[in-house]
Amino acid sequence: MIKKFLILCLLLILPLCASAMQDTDLSKMTLDELKALRNEADAQMRIRQLPDERGYLDVLDGEGYYRSPDDKMEDKVRLTGDILSIQLSSHQSFYYLISLKNNPRMIFLVDYDQPLDEHRFIPGDTVTVYGTFFGISAYSNEAPIISGKPCVQADLVVLAPKEEKQLVATRENPVKNNVSVYYEGTVWSDYADFEFEITSVKRGSGAEKLVKGMSKYNITPLKKQEYFLIWLRVKAVAAPNGRAPISQQDFRFVSADGREYRQHFLINPTSYLQTIYEGTEYVAILSCIIDKGDEPLLVYQPQSAKPLWFDPNSEIIP
Repeated sequence: MIKKFLILCLLLILPLCASAMQDTDLSKMTLDELKALRNEADAQMRIRQLPDERGYLDVLDGEGYYRSPDDKMEDKVRLTGDILSIQLSSHQSFYYLISLKNNPRMIFLVDYDQPLDEHRFIPGDTVTVYGTFFGISAYSNEAPIISGKPCVQADLVVLAPKEEKQLVATRENPVKNNVSVYYEGTVWSDYADFEFEITSVKRGSGAEKLVKGMSKYNITPLKKQEYFLIWLRVKAVAAPNGRAPISQQDFRFVSADGREYRQHFLINPTSYLQTIYEGTEYVAILSCIIDKGDEPLLVYQPQSAKPLWFDPNSEIIP
């Protein structure tokens, strides 16, 4: 019944974007897809009802509004970002603290007298704001969270369309060598954001010779086994308090037929994974003893909801 109601609502509002939707069969969409489409169509209707929807200037990285607020007073502006917190103002409108999507360290204070029939927002929502810039909020020790922030009086706040992210770094579509990939912090990484890139790979007798050069006590593989070494560039992009913990235990080698290899730790390696601090990068060696001839994948945080998968068997670009 709910699905039929949503389809009816969409049929009434979709003439606004009929040309874009002419090949869409609504009856085949899931309930969640219909809800998302309805929300997006509703947002487009509200945007088009603004007196001058194209007259709002993008704040870009937002820094100009901090550094030269007087030059931009009463500019009509547009910004997209994540809601950090919500407060009720003294005149019963909502204060939103919004971190810019393309420059998260820039925080805007948005005052919005939201109509009762509009979608309510929660912290974490990504929204687009249309409004007027009114300078920097007063500095106050009593309300530090809203102190000294660029202020926007909003005409409209809508949910931003969700970005369709390419399925990359999955087991089915692993990252190739010499390609950097971003890992957005989770509980598994202590909320540190990392950038990774496999820069070099060595296996077989060449790898064994290198390992034995580190220490004669590094083990000799069985006849049906061989060493597999990976040089991995690691960069701590961002981290709470600046500290980004990482170790070889966060990674696993997985055979081509889906078996997880036992972890292997080198004696006296020339470089290894270790905790670093925000902005730091280095190259570490990861090692494994694998079945001879196998083409394993490497996975970071395999127990997490979105692990990163790498294909170290792909071509290395000199």
